[in-house]
Amino acid sequence: MGPKADISTYEADCARNVAAWRRGEARGPLMMEVFPTNRCNLQCKHCWQRTNEYDKTYKTELTDERLLRIVDEGHELGVRQWVIKGGGEPMARGKLVMNMFSRISELGMYGTLHTNGTLLKPEQIEALVSMGWFEVSFSIDGVNAENNDYLRSGGFDKAVTALRGIKAARERQGKKLPITRVAMVVTRTNYQLLDQMVELVHESGATTLGCGGMVEHTDLCNEFLLQPEDRAALPRYVRKAMKRADELGLVNNLESFLHEEITANPSAMEFGLEYASKRDFPDALCFAPFTEFVVHANGQIGPCCMSYDERANNLKDLSLREAWLGPYMTSVREHFLYNRPMSYCATCPTGHYTRIDRIRESLKDRVRMEAMNPAEKSVWLAARALESIKSRGVATTMQHAKKWVSVRMK
Repeated sequence: MGPKADISTYEADCARNVAAWRRGEARGPLMMEVFPTNRCNLQCKHCWQRTNEYDKTYKTELTDERLLRIVDEGHELGVRQWVIKGGGEPMARGKLVMNMFSRISELGMYGTLHTNGTLLKPEQIEALVSMGWFEVSFSIDGVNAENNDYLRSGGFDKAVTALRGIKAARERQGKKLPITRVAMVVTRTNYQLLDQMVELVHESGATTLGCGGMVEHTDLCNEFLLQPEDRAALPRYVRKAMKRADELGLVNNLESFLHEEITANPSAMEFGLEYASKRDFPDALCFAPFTEFVVHANGQIGPCCMSYDERANNLKDLSLREAWLGPYMTSVREHFLYNRPMSYCATCPTGHYTRIDRIRESLKDRVRMEAMNPAEKSVWLAARALESIKSRGVATTMQHAKKWVSVRMK
C-alpha cells in the first residue's frame, strides 16, 4: 500500500492541511468516517445504542445510491482515507458496504472497516483480500466466549473465525492486505487477561492491538469501570502484556494505560474552560474539524466519530462540499479556535489526544520554519537531527528524516 497507509505520514498530512487553513486556504477533509447503518446484531452493554436515542425503524438512513455518491464526492474533495464503522454493525448492510469498498479502491483511496466480525461472510473476506482493502478492525473485548460475550452479548467465536479467515485468505491469495487489528475496551473484567489478549491477537494474524477506555454512555457501564484497586493493579498486567507484545512484534498502545489520568477518566476532555481570544491554529482545541468529516446513518454531519448534533447540516439536502464548507462546520471550527468544546466533546476518548498532540507538534514545526530565514532553519534542523541521533541512533534518524522531509517540506 506504500506511504499513503503510513499513520505518521497521514498525521503530517493533517498538519499540512491545517497549515493551509491557517493561511486562509480552505482544504477538503483527508478522512471520511461513515456510519452506513445503526442496525446491529449484538447488544453490547457499553454501546451508545443502550441510550435508545436513535430511529429504530432505520427509515431515515441514507440510501445506497446516496452513500455511493458520497464516495465520489469525497474523492473530488481530496479525501485519502475512509473509515466505515458504527453506528451499528456496518456489515448489516453488507452488499452496500462491499460496493463502497470497491469504489473507494478503484478511485485510489484506502480505508478501514470497523466491525464486530460476526456478519463477515467467507466470500466477502475473499473479496476484501482480492481488492487489496487496507485494514479490518475487529471489536473483541475478551480472550474467550465467556469473558467477551458477557459484555458484548455474544459473537466471540464468529469474530475470531472471521479474523483467522482473513489470515487464511491472505495466504491463499498470496496477499499482504488487508491488515487486521483488534480493538479492545479495557474493563475491570478483562484487564488481568491483557497478556492472553496479546497472544490471541498475534495467533489470529492481526498486527495491532488497540486498547481504549470505556466511555460511560449509560449506567450499564458501571460494573465494567476500573475501580481504584483495579487501577492500582493495572500497571503490573500492562507491563506483562507489553513485554509479550514486544517479543511477538505486535504493535500496541498498551503504554497509555500506565498513565493514571487516562485510566481514571477514559474521556478526559476538560470542560469549564474559559473563553479565550482567538488562538493561532497550533493551539486550537482540536484539529478534527479541519481534517475529518463524519456522516451518520441518517445523513447528519459532524467533525468526528463522537459528534452528533441535530443542528448540523444533513447530506440528504447538501453535497459533501456544501456541508464541509457550510455554516455548521464553520461554526465548529470557530468554537475550537476560541477554546470552546462542543457538548459532544465530553465523550472524546483519550486515544484521540495522542494523535492530536502529534499533529500539533508537526504543525508547530511548520509554523517555526515559516518564521525562519534559511540560516536559522539549517541550524534548527541540525539541532533536531543531533537530538534524534542521541535518542534513536543514526539509522532510525535517517529513516525519520526522509519521511519528515517528504511530508513537511511540501
